Amino acid sequence: MALLSPGNPEHWLVVRDALERPDIVFDAHSADGRFGQLGRLAMDAVRARPDVIVAHGAAAVTAARKAAAHIPIVMAAATDVAPGGNVTGVAIDGARLAGRIFNLIRELKSNARRIAMLANADDPSAHAFVVVLNQAAARARVPVGMSRVRTAGDYEVAFEQWDRLRLQAVIVHSGVEQARAAQLALRYGIPAIGLASGFVGAGGLLSYSENPRELGRKVVTFIDRILKGAKPAELRVEQLDAFDLAVNLKTAKAIDIELPDSLLARADAMIQ
Repeated sequence: MALLSPGNPEHWLVVRDALERPDIVFDAHSADGRFGQLGRLAMDAVRARPDVIVAHGAAAVTAARKAAAHIPIVMAAATDVAPGGNVTGVAIDGARLAGRIFNLIRELKSNARRIAMLANADDPSAHAFVVVLNQAAARARVPVGMSRVRTAGDYEVAFEQWDRLRLQAVIVHSGVEQARAAQLALRYGIPAIGLASGFVGAGGLLSYSENPRELGRKVVTFIDRILKGAKPAELRVEQLDAFDLAVNLKTAKAIDIELPDSLLARADAMIQ
C-alpha cells in the first residue's frame, strides 16, 4: 500500500494503527512541504504496483490520479476534489470548514476586520480555500487576504507587512511550516489559527484540525472494502465532520489575548 502526502507523516501512523493488518506493507511518500515533488513521488509509488494508494489532501489526490489510472485511490480528508473513476474516500466540505474558521476568529475578536491567510505558494488548494473563506466572511463585509510563502525569507516578509498593517488575525493553512508560522505569530503578537494539528504544539494560539481517530477509522473502512474486492466507483465518498479544537494558554498569555469561556469550554486539548 502506498501513502502519498505533501507532509504531515503522522497521518500515516493513524491509518496504519487503525488498519491493524500486520500483513500489509506501507510505503510512505512525503513531499515535506514541497508540493512540486508530489508528481514524481506519485510516479514512484505507482512503479511499486500497490493495491491501494492513500492520498492526503487535494494536491496529493490530484498527483495520484494523474499517475495511476487503474490503481484504487483513497483520498484522506481532501477538500474540493471531484471523486469518481478510481478515486473515493474521505472528503471535507471546504465551505463549511471556512465558515467555522471565520466564526472562531470573530469569537476571538468580534471587531476583527484585518484578516489574512498564510499559504504555501506551491499548494494549489490554498487559493480555493481563501475563496470560500471570503464567501464565509462576505456577510460581515470582511475581506480575507492571502500571502504565499516558499522560503524562510517569505515568512519574515509576510509577518513584517502584517505587523505594519496591524493585522488582527492570521489563518495558517496546513501546507506551510507550522513551527515557523507559529513562532512568527508569537513574536509579532498576532492571534493565529492553524489548520494542522501540530500548530498549537509549536506555539500557535489555536488549531482547528481533522480528528485523527475519526479520519483513520473512515479511511481504513475504504481500504478494507477495496482489499476485499470493492471498486472505488461503488463506494460513496464520506464527509469528515469531526474536528479538534486545541488552544495554547501560554501563547494567549504571551500575546495578551483573553480567550472566551465559550471557546475554552469547547476545546478538545489545552496546552498550559
